[in-house]
Amino acid sequence: MKKWALLFSAFLLLCGCLKLDSSKGSLVVKILSEKVIPDSTAVQGLIILQNDSRTIQQFFNFPGQSEIGFEGLETGFWNIEVNLLDSHGYALYSAHKQVTVVAGQTTSTSISLELNKADLELVISVNSDQIDRINIELSCNEEKIEEQSTVINNAAFFNFSGLLSAVWNLRIELYSLDNLIMVCPSSGAYGLELQPGRTNVFQIEIDNFGSVTIEILSNDLEAVSNATAVNLDEGISIQWEAVYGADYYDIYRKEGNLWVKMNTDDLSETNFVDTYVEEGEEYSYVINARSIDGKHSGFSQPFTIVRDIRRVFVFSNEKIYVFHWNEDRLDNFQEIQVSETLLDIGAENRYLITVGHYPCTFTRYNGTTFSKECQNIFQAYPLSASFNGDYFYTVAGNYLLKLSSKTLDYQQFPFPGVARISVDDFLCAADNTGMVSIYALSDFSNYLDRVNGSFAFTRGGSVYVFSQGQINIYHVDGQDVTLNKQIAFSRDPLNMRVYNNYIYAGTDNGVYIINIDDGSQNTIASGLLIRDLEIFDKKLYIVENNELLVYDLINPSMPVFITSTIFPVNCFGVSVD
Repeated sequence: MKKWALLFSAFLLLCGCLKLDSSKGSLVVKILSEKVIPDSTAVQGLIILQNDSRTIQQFFNFPGQSEIGFEGLETGFWNIEVNLLDSHGYALYSAHKQVTVVAGQTTSTSISLELNKADLELVISVNSDQIDRINIELSCNEEKIEEQSTVINNAAFFNFSGLLSAVWNLRIELYSLDNLIMVCPSSGAYGLELQPGRTNVFQIEIDNFGSVTIEILSNDLEAVSNATAVNLDEGISIQWEAVYGADYYDIYRKEGNLWVKMNTDDLSETNFVDTYVEEGEEYSYVINARSIDGKHSGFSQPFTIVRDIRRVFVFSNEKIYVFHWNEDRLDNFQEIQVSETLLDIGAENRYLITVGHYPCTFTRYNGTTFSKECQNIFQAYPLSASFNGDYFYTVAGNYLLKLSSKTLDYQQFPFPGVARISVDDFLCAADNTGMVSIYALSDFSNYLDRVNGSFAFTRGGSVYVFSQGQINIYHVDGQDVTLNKQIAFSRDPLNMRVYNNYIYAGTDNGVYIINIDDGSQNTIASGLLIRDLEIFDKKLYIVENNELLVYDLINPSMPVFITSTIFPVNCFGVSVD
């Protein structure tokens, strides 16, 4: 008798030089199995770990792979399921066990795999119209099963589940009006070999002379094909074609080297929405089809999508207008009514944050339903705000407020006389005396440098300062600030963005496009007062009074107009996520 021994170990155990996380635990699963009846050979293994909050599934090569790592398991009870599968995905051997994972420790357990159970479906057809009932007797070792079924349209059906995977002996009795007409076979029994982990289907035909034909039917599940994934407001929507014979489907998403099951309940529909997604992240999925009688199709081919719903937010005093950017148009217009007069907004992944006045009011809305989630208030009038994703920075009442996007908790720093700020990798602040101060985000009490200027904008390691008819470009490296470039510019900028070595400066007379290399300039939206502008994914979004204009930046020096939309009131800002 051949035996296999497999070891599943936590990654932290294998790398003994690593320190265990005191709040996490490790798990070692040792598996012993015995090979008995199957007509196929196990070619891969599947281990499933499940607790109250999540399911982890990992396939492994069998018998070649003997160790698999699981890292950072939550403490508490874990249910372990192990299956050895053949090339069709049938589970030949299986085992279940529950273990307790203890923080900072490696838990070891042993599991003995047993031959999986089998299901049986018999379809017995007779040529005679006189036969109205069929009795069968199944026997294996000491176990005996007797069943009867009415003949309808010359056929009777029998179904059994959880049978021993072995050779079962079958005898058939044919009745007409309670009279025994025939016994098949007349002596002995038919042998039915039941293979594990599947429904074994036998179609038996009996002619008028008692001759019997037994046909073994294959009813494998095909893998899911033609799966598609699209971005919706609420998440990533996955759809696929139904698999013949499948009752349920399971969706798995790749996290590291593991496929993690996403649906917590049996999924009978051919669609699923993954709501736990972040904007700009790439996600890969596979689907496993399965039937009530235990068949599995195995994973589909992986399919991948990048989370991108491209929402455009335009705000007026007390309303936010929401659009979806769809290739070359703005779709799905929606209005959000807010209770305070807006100064600025910031949209990031799963939430929308607004800054209103007076007093300075921070509100976070759910990014899908736009319901209000939380709010915080600072008793002062806000003058300027800038958002860099993780934090919302606001100047109010001679203070700089650093607001957490997740909690809306803020830190405050003395910041007297500042009228306008811009934040990215650094913070630059233009004050009322015509000076611009440049700060590291880790220290707002000491500036890195202080230069002449009435307007400042920062992106990456560069700071763009307008001062007395020119734009001065500074490079910040650690504690050092260096003047790299000076470009003549005659208009006072109201807002600014930088893309592909071009400056886009919004003014009271349109948007000026400035080549940083040679200083050459041209304009778009001439004659318009530019309230705000934003650049996202090669598109330039411009707000002028009551209109939003969208340009394509495939040629950054010569934006091409795409579309526009008009609002019933003047608007003041735009944000795109």
